[in-house]
Amino acid sequence: METAVNKASKAEDAYVLSTKPDLARLKEDGIPKQRYASELGQTRAQLEAAGDNQLAALVAETARRQTALEARFSEAFESVDAAVEKRQSTRKMNGKRLQRIMNRRTFLRRTTVAVDFGENRIIDAQFRATNQPGFRLSSPLCLKHDAG
Repeated sequence: METAVNKASKAEDAYVLSTKPDLARLKEDGIPKQRYASELGQTRAQLEAAGDNQLAALVAETARRQTALEARFSEAFESVDAAVEKRQSTRKMNGKRLQRIMNRRTFLRRTTVAVDFGENRIIDAQFRATNQPGFRLSSPLCLKHDAG
C-alpha cells in the first residue's frame, strides 16, 4: 500500500515534469537538489493555480491511496500526543501491577531465597578457588589467576 502511495506521488511529479521539459533537462545537467525541488514546486503551484484537471486527478488518487493506507494501519499514523499518552497509561498500569506483585509475601520469600542462593554460590566458588594453588582472592567477588 505504501508503494502504491509512492508510485502515485511519483506520477504527479512525472506529470509536472512532462509539462515543463526544460526542468527535466536541468535535473539531468546536475543542478543542486534544492533548486530542482524549488523549481518543481513552483511549476506544480502554477499548474494547481491554473486549475489543471489532470494534476488534480493525480493528487486526488494519491490522497485516496494515502487515506486507505492510514485507515488500514491506523496505529502507525496516530499522533505523537496520543502515542505518548497511551505509553504513559500502559506504564502506569504496569507499575501498579508490579507493585501488587512485589507486595505479595510469596514473591518476597522467593526473591529472598533466590538472592541467598546466589550469594551462597558466590561464597562457595570463592572458597573453592582459594583452596586451589595459583588462585588468589583480590576482592570479595573477583577471582584472579596468578601467572607465576
